[in-house]
Amino acid sequence: MILWLINIAISFVTTKANVVYNISLILSILSTLISLLVNIKYVMKKLNNIDIRNMRNSTINNEIKTIERGGKKLLDMGMYSNSVLELFSGLEYSVRSIVNHKGISYDRKKSKLFDIAIDKDIIPKKYKVDIAKIREIRNFAAHPSDEQPITTEKQAIYVFDKVKSIIGEISKIDE
Repeated sequence: MILWLINIAISFVTTKANVVYNISLILSILSTLISLLVNIKYVMKKLNNIDIRNMRNSTINNEIKTIERGGKKLLDMGMYSNSVLELFSGLEYSVRSIVNHKGISYDRKKSKLFDIAIDKDIIPKKYKVDIAKIREIRNFAAHPSDEQPITTEKQAIYVFDKVKSIIGEISKIDE
């Protein structure tokens, strides 16, 4: 490409007699340069999108590890309610990050984040029942009552396993 441009420039300098030929060469050079710039911009944009996607996936993968470690540590210590709250918070953060990244707008006062994520296929529909159960367990963990005074080990393990699965699947989502 560079050699071709040099060749055209040399022939431009040596051929002064034909004005039409010179204009043709100038237009040819300009169109080649414009085409080159457009292609460079396109390639740079694609590379930038790949970098952003890789950074987001790396961040989510780090979140998964942090959530798993924190939730598992609390679970192992017998702090089942705290484990559930930690895991739910991590799931909510991960889903919100993806929803925001995709530019999906919603009214936080009127809409439920997980319902929107399921409707927009960010969370696979197969987890709809699991999300409802995780919400229920989370609410009991956050607001114990006479009906459900404590979070059980079985509930905490269920939340841990489901959150790990859901985050694992949503982290595979591309733009």
